[in-house]
Amino acid sequence: TRIDEYTFYECSKLTEVSFPVATRIDNYACCICSSLTNISFPLVTSIGFESFYSCSKLTSVSFPVATSIGQDAFSSCSGLTEVSFPNVTSISVGAFHSCSSLTKVSFPEVTSIDSNAFQNCSSLTEVSFPKVTSIGNNAFTSCSSLTEVSFPEVTSIDSSAFSKCSGLTSASFPNVTSINYDAFIGCSSLTTIYVGTNTSTVCTLDINVFYNCTNLTNIYVPASLVDSYKS
Repeated sequence: TRIDEYTFYECSKLTEVSFPVATRIDNYACCICSSLTNISFPLVTSIGFESFYSCSKLTSVSFPVATSIGQDAFSSCSGLTEVSFPNVTSISVGAFHSCSSLTKVSFPEVTSIDSNAFQNCSSLTEVSFPKVTSIGNNAFTSCSSLTEVSFPEVTSIDSSAFSKCSGLTSASFPNVTSINYDAFIGCSSLTTIYVGTNTSTVCTLDINVFYNCTNLTNIYVPASLVDSYKS
């Protein structure tokens, strides 16, 4: 029921793995399996650190009962286009870092996105996180194909979370109460953002939050707080 650390590490000719009763994948288990194209783990709940790091030929992964994704678990899986994790509640540091072919992600149960989780996912066009309340630093840095984002429950955005998202035109965070420094730095296409429109307190904005957002023309805040924001 458990796949131990380094079990298939650098098995460069391995193309397919299937473990119908495994419930846990430990660190580095299938790391740098450069020919791996198909995996099946229907009962796995825990995915370890760098467990599928740099499996560059993986195109889709599905973990129907997994609840946690470890640090850099799928980092540098450059061929990955589709992922399914309906029960995951947290995404660790760098989990999908540099998955440059990933186009859409939907995580219905995730409540927190850790730092660098989707950094350099340059093909990512659509994201859905209806329950996320916090976004870590650099979580979506250089996701240059993202055009619109909406996070209805997010209350905090950490530093550089959306930095260099050069294609981003609009963003909505109706419940946000704090945005850390450089959060949207270099979002040169950003024109419209909704900040804390459902809240009754002024959102704390750190330095350089919108630095070099050269096309930003509309920032929406609660009407009752407009004067407070101006001051």
